[in-house]
Amino acid sequence: MKEKIKGDPILSTENPKRVYDKVRAEWRFNAKLEGCSQETVNLPEEQETIDNRINRMFQAKEPDQQSNHSSDIMAPTDTTWKSQGLFTSEQVQILLRLFQSMINGSPISKPKITSTLEEDINGRPLLQKFTLAQIVNRLKYERKQKREKQNKGSK
Repeated sequence: MKEKIKGDPILSTENPKRVYDKVRAEWRFNAKLEGCSQETVNLPEEQETIDNRINRMFQAKEPDQQSNHSSDIMAPTDTTWKSQGLFTSEQVQILLRLFQSMINGSPISKPKITSTLEEDINGRPLLQKFTLAQIVNRLKYERKQKREKQNKGSK
């Protein structure tokens, strides 16, 4: 390989082992292509106009007609009472009281949150009204707020 690339102005500066590996890789790639069928696919020559595309997107459908196109426009998802996630000030105070250690920096543990809320008479409604992920997010938010307050106070 050294002798073959010695006279080439581009390859003479390259490592002969790398050139050899590259040539072998090309041979393998071409052999794989020859093993595959060489059929060419003819793509459609006609193109859809913008007007046709818009009409197709917004064409009226029968109410009972279902479409299986993933590009159909869908109405916004209805929010449920669990997904609204608005904590009242009383609910925030309950969380602050029950999870002060987590807000101060101890690990936020979902099993600990669940057991604490189930044991507290004021915490049970929170567990029914909000998802565990919403409560965890609120605790993380409160922790962040506390840290920002502390950082402002220390400056």
